[in-house]
Amino acid sequence: LTASEIARLNLHAEWVILSACKTGTITARDASTGLSQLAQAFFMAGARSVLAAQWNIRSQATTRFMTQLFEHLQHTPHRAKALQYTMQTMSHQPSQCGLWCLLGGEKPSNPAHPALWAGFTIYGAGDELPTLMNTTAPFNADDNSGIANGTVQIRH
Repeated sequence: LTASEIARLNLHAEWVILSACKTGTITARDASTGLSQLAQAFFMAGARSVLAAQWNIRSQATTRFMTQLFEHLQHTPHRAKALQYTMQTMSHQPSQCGLWCLLGGEKPSNPAHPALWAGFTIYGAGDELPTLMNTTAPFNADDNSGIANGTVQIRH
């Protein structure tokens, strides 16, 4: 969907999570609103809050970040606090060394580096999410739904 198509939707969404790279990057034409076109479109469609990435973030880091975020949401339904706790958790991750690293082909990765998690920003409401019932049901990338590596939140 394009931003203009998204803006015409009637979402009534509590929180839209845009985990793809640069979904929150502001261009020169966005400067007057302070929001990316994509974030603006979701607000126009009825979202109360948008989480978006300011820059390119590796898929593995994004998956780790989103997993931590939803784990923290299990303990505090407050979006901004869950984001803060996730960033604190990510900043204390130990270095990792895969096979190529062990063989001397690359340096250990540093998942605690802010470039891998600090680009996520909440726009709009950062308050508590409505009560969620049996909170998480992971998507299966093989179920042909077109959505992978996500989590469903069901309101009641």
